[in-house]
Amino acid sequence: MKLALLLFLLAADQLPEAPGKATFVKVCSTCHGPEAVTGMGHDRAGWKDLVSDMVDKGAVANEKQVSEIVDYLVRAFPKKPR
Repeated sequence: MKLALLLFLLAADQLPEAPGKATFVKVCSTCHGPEAVTGMGHDRAGWKDLVSDMVDKGAVANEKQVSEIVDYLVRAFPKKPR
């Protein structure tokens, strides 16, 4: 098992529970740990742009998975008010 995947899976236990978490872990753990996004807070458009950028860079996700990941990130890591 790749080290990045192992570290991501260990950290995944600390991620908020919400629909789409499993898809987020499955797709995103192939390249980086969850800390790459957990400190961020975006609105839906911001998360969509970020996930689309990752797909453009090689993340393997179909449209349904992208939607599930974006929905999860919006719920779990919303944009923080200023």
